[in-house]
Amino acid sequence: MSKVPVAELASLLNDWNMEIKKDHADEAERLFAKAKQAVEEIDDADILIYYSLLEKRHHILMYNLRGQKGNVSTKSIEGHYGKKKEDDLSNRLAYYFDFL
Repeated sequence: MSKVPVAELASLLNDWNMEIKKDHADEAERLFAKAKQAVEEIDDADILIYYSLLEKRHHILMYNLRGQKGNVSTKSIEGHYGKKKEDDLSNRLAYYFDFL
């Protein structure tokens, strides 16, 4: 698989987030699989933190709608969480990650 551009992945994550908010489990599941595959080759810490946050929200959605339990991997943020840039986006992502 070729590396997905960060902007394209960010758009995919936003679409996934919208489907989670709408409680559209099937579409969220499809986008989750697509995002999971795309995020494997990304090194951007903000995108990885955003992905981890959405992964947690996705598992909450699946549990609430279908009773499915799942484990949220923190692998995608290991090593990145402590190295984040000190800008507004990074601070917001860190806040939401800790909040959820």
